[in-house]
Amino acid sequence: MLNSSESSNNKTILVIEDEDQYINQITSFLKNTPYNVLIFDLNIENNVINYINSNKIDLALVDITLINGYNGREIIKQIKDFNDKIKVITLTSLTSGNDMFENLEVGADLHIPKPIKERMLIKNIKLLLD
Repeated sequence: MLNSSESSNNKTILVIEDEDQYINQITSFLKNTPYNVLIFDLNIENNVINYINSNKIDLALVDITLINGYNGREIIKQIKDFNDKIKVITLTSLTSGNDMFENLEVGADLHIPKPIKERMLIKNIKLLLD
């Protein structure tokens, strides 16, 4: 876990992403924010709901196109079925209007296209969490 601050009132963000370059970029962008960042390792973990149940998650950043048969939209549905108060932002290079609509339709709160821009990411996280 990347702990950005010592305050116990921090919100926790779960990153569900399979590309190391984006994981590194996101953690770098968020290192000087008040948010705690957890990475869901798709190579080790196999149940996102068990992981969320074990950790207090306030927001999930979810890639839509994932490895090992994972489906980002299915993960979003599972998250929202488990706890609809968890905010979800999709991160994807799929940027057609139809793709964005499908992401919102399954429960995503916002959509951020890749490549990820730092100001856009932080502004949207603050919009949903603060």
